[in-house]
Amino acid sequence: EEGAETPYKHEVINALLCLLLSVFLLIKPNLRDLYKLNLIPIIILQFIGSSAFVAQYCNPYEQCYKPETWLRYITDKLIRSIYVIKPFFILNCLIREPLSKKFSRMGLLSSILIPVVLYLL
Repeated sequence: EEGAETPYKHEVINALLCLLLSVFLLIKPNLRDLYKLNLIPIIILQFIGSSAFVAQYCNPYEQCYKPETWLRYITDKLIRSIYVIKPFFILNCLIREPLSKKFSRMGLLSSILIPVVLYLL
């Protein structure tokens, strides 16, 4: 079909791989103990973001509708929110918690301010 683009095909594969990886990490006890379930929320956020991207772009002409449809509005807000939550979670849970004794006050402040600035941009 001329004019129809499918920019979401890799996101379908990404969502499936995230789902399989999260199930694999939950099933294997040695990996679950190693990561202490810190990796699971990131993988689930990526799965939700990829699924929202697929839902938004499954209709190739979704961007042409004026005013915005409810599906486009909700998935757009979800994708933008996950774009901010992922770095915040990485900075706070995966970096800040294990190294909290080594961080200065400025390091702790920057781990909160960087995701906020990313969201505002």
